[in-house]
Amino acid sequence: MKFKHILPVFAALALVSCGAFKSSEPKPVVGKITYSMKVESVDGQDNPMIEAMQQFLPSRVEQASNGVDYAMRMDGMQAMHIVAKSADSMVYVAAGGEFIKTSISNLNNQADSEQSEVETAVEELGDTKEVLGMTCKGYRVTAGETVSTLYVNSDFTLNSPSGMPNMMNGAQATGNVEGTPLYVEVIMNQGGQEFKMIMEATEFVEGEEAIKDILTPSKGEYVYQEEM
Repeated sequence: MKFKHILPVFAALALVSCGAFKSSEPKPVVGKITYSMKVESVDGQDNPMIEAMQQFLPSRVEQASNGVDYAMRMDGMQAMHIVAKSADSMVYVAAGGEFIKTSISNLNNQADSEQSEVETAVEELGDTKEVLGMTCKGYRVTAGETVSTLYVNSDFTLNSPSGMPNMMNGAQATGNVEGTPLYVEVIMNQGGQEFKMIMEATEFVEGEEAIKDILTPSKGEYVYQEEM
């Protein structure tokens, strides 16, 4: 199993890297962000492919951190739960009936290798977007063949180990834009047609109680793999 093969569309978000625009240092928070995910046509026209594509996407994606440990969970046909535990330096993945664990260092080495192969260009859009009452700064990011638009809140961040498939992974690894994306658009091509995949924060909850469940690995017999 490879993280980028668990859910190819979500992996495109994990490759987003945010160029040379450094923001002020964001504050690490203890909390959880819930995102919705949907697909739209680029031109706004109805398209029968959209319904079929939507069925393969999660309707709900959660990311959480207590400042040390990190987790991501999504529902749907390709449900997945990832938890990185700093105490034992391990990452636990439950997906597709499989339970796999690997060391955080193994994951970091793989992420560094894959990230170095991706050429990234960044444009600061010069505008802002309000999401959950918070002001987010806009960027357009081209990572390989993936073009994304991000609106990032630079006031806070959910800490995660380098290599985890969250939306700011590349930016954190290169020390460029810091913060938390609350709105992401990714242009993708399916069957020769372009579509927009939109991920938008719908809830932000702070506190240990809100993240207790998601930071606990799913129950199962985990098998160690050096490469995922």
